[in-house]
Amino acid sequence: MKLNDLYEFCDRHKEIYCYGAGRYGRETFIHLAEKNMDILAFVISKKSERNFVLGKPLIDISSINPSKRIGIIVAAGGLYVKDMIRELDSRGFNDYFVIEKEILNELEVNTRFIKRYPSNQFVNVLMYHRVANLSRDDYNISVTPRHFKEQMRFIKDNYPVLSFEEDWTQVSAHSIVITFDDGYADNFYNALPILKEYEIPAIFFVSTENIDTELPFWWDILSDIFDRNKEKDKILLGERTFLPNELMNARAWLINMDYHKRKEILMRNYKGGLEDFRVMNVGELRQIVESDCFSIGAHSVTHSSLKYESSDLQSWEIRESQNVLQNILQRDVKCFSFPFGDYTEGCVEKLLQMGFKKSCTTVNGLTDSRNLFLIPRNQVPNVGKTKFAHFLKMCESAFGDVL
Repeated sequence: MKLNDLYEFCDRHKEIYCYGAGRYGRETFIHLAEKNMDILAFVISKKSERNFVLGKPLIDISSINPSKRIGIIVAAGGLYVKDMIRELDSRGFNDYFVIEKEILNELEVNTRFIKRYPSNQFVNVLMYHRVANLSRDDYNISVTPRHFKEQMRFIKDNYPVLSFEEDWTQVSAHSIVITFDDGYADNFYNALPILKEYEIPAIFFVSTENIDTELPFWWDILSDIFDRNKEKDKILLGERTFLPNELMNARAWLINMDYHKRKEILMRNYKGGLEDFRVMNVGELRQIVESDCFSIGAHSVTHSSLKYESSDLQSWEIRESQNVLQNILQRDVKCFSFPFGDYTEGCVEKLLQMGFKKSCTTVNGLTDSRNLFLIPRNQVPNVGKTKFAHFLKMCESAFGDVL
């Protein structure tokens, strides 16, 4: 489907609702508004404390009934879409249009994102993982050094840049914060020199299990296993088999698994040879914090999804990663990043008890730091200066409406 199919869908109905109020839904609404097409409201599956998103009512799906007049745009990414479609089907809605990733990409390119909505949130916390020239980037988490340099130059020329640790509550102009997750060694060798060149502060959230080893992260081992077996009919992982094109399904299966079992399954199939995927070592971590511009935060030990772990294991993941880094750096580590953005209320309570000051998720959005422990972030695409500027405009337009 193309954008023209979306326009035709909207023209066929008297009433248009957007099911989904996250990034997909917000960008879809803004694009349609620029084309003089309107939606009546954003729809969600469960009641929210909020009443409006981007000036439009936010209503529960139970508030509307199926009708030939009504068209539903399903606008959400990943695993949510299947649940939303099931919900619509169960309620008798059979005329809906799904915003797939390809349509979202086309939509983004063709939206100006000029309009700004009333807001008191101005801090755009950017999320990076890798800065490297990779022959394969299955998870879309790497930015090339050339693009990263263009992005940092653009930020330096156009935005105030804040550190993650400082107080943002009085910020009244659009500003940028730079964060890195995981602790890949290329952060030190490729990103750090560029950050120093433009005097841009950054925080590096590091998972500690593989520090001072050549072992890559578990998802990189998984990716390598799939790449090495791509000509086979099926790939065996433990008791499960996957097709060669089911890397993301395998990743989803492993995320909620006990980390001991996950490691056993993957190491049984790992052949080595991923030295370029290693974590920073002790010496590199210590060199990073030699400058006051840069800091280290904790990112768990095993980089497992904390929401699938027991309370005791959550405590260990948080406390042990903090202790390891504090022993290496000989300084306090008071900031945390949730692996995969996953957390429970108990996780936040543990962070408070352990003396952490801030933590961040992977939920899209801008912030003013009123909730210091669920700070939203926006993952940066691997693009050059022009598309990066467009990406920042999108963030400011689509996410800056919370009052």
